[in-house]
Amino acid sequence: ADEQEIDMHVPKFRKSKLIFPHLVSMCDQLEIDLFYLSGSDLKSLFEMDEMAYTHDMYTSTQRVLKKYCGAIESQMDDEESKIIRTSPGLASLLAGNVPAGIRKSAENVALYHAIFFFSASA
Repeated sequence: ADEQEIDMHVPKFRKSKLIFPHLVSMCDQLEIDLFYLSGSDLKSLFEMDEMAYTHDMYTSTQRVLKKYCGAIESQMDDEESKIIRTSPGLASLLAGNVPAGIRKSAENVALYHAIFFFSASA
């Protein structure tokens, strides 16, 4: 991945890491799942641009984890599923790194790091 592309995600991701625990706490206190709102709704509600990014990263991690869970359970045969089903692939995923063999774009680097962060925050 291009380092400049990755660097563009860093400030947004750092803010998201700070916001996320507070957002989860608010969900618990209010007994409302704020993640059902869209990113733009959260951005408007809190008047913070970072809310849209936080929401997008959270929902992306959920989507990818569901996809990989299905790939493991169903023993899917596509290349990405095969990679995730290996010990090194799963270890990379759990460590927040893009597994070898999966495209290492800026979005994937941020996404896999988010998977690690959000799973560690849970």
